[in-house]
Amino acid sequence: MLGLNEITTPILLPLFSSVLLTMLAMPVVVRLAERLGAVDHPNERKVHVQAVPRMGGLAFLVSLLLIPFTMLDINHITQGFLLGLFIVGFTGIADDMFDISPKLKFLGIISGTGVFLVMSGAAVANLGDLFATGNIETGWLAIPITLIGMVGFINALNLSDGLDGLAAGITLIESLPYC
Repeated sequence: MLGLNEITTPILLPLFSSVLLTMLAMPVVVRLAERLGAVDHPNERKVHVQAVPRMGGLAFLVSLLLIPFTMLDINHITQGFLLGLFIVGFTGIADDMFDISPKLKFLGIISGTGVFLVMSGAAVANLGDLFATGNIETGWLAIPITLIGMVGFINALNLSDGLDGLAAGITLIESLPYC
């Protein structure tokens, strides 16, 4: 049986390194967003009174693309994650810069998630013992269920990003049980 230290050490270093790299990249990304005009202007639906940079996700993207190359084994799962992340991240950056349509954003998220699922071979194989009758196997529905769950989570996280730091806070809190 693995002790707590053997489980948490491999996860904590990449987690804290990516948080630190994101924080270091944020001022650079803010300046870049301002220079490119990727800002959210105030209106009657917004709470801010001055233009706010919209490309904060780029700082996350940079750290999540760089950290695996330095701290994790690059295998088919990591490769699928990185390529899927790049597609989803590029979609978000395109939205921040050009305000693309919701259909195009949705297509980008589905594409990135699909690439991850195909390249990694990862999918939800069972739903656990929901009704105390044994594990519920997903069978041929494994990929569609996983795709719907991942796309739903990405969209929910994206919708929560109306307040500064909320998406980052949710992501950090969600990752803590795995530390």
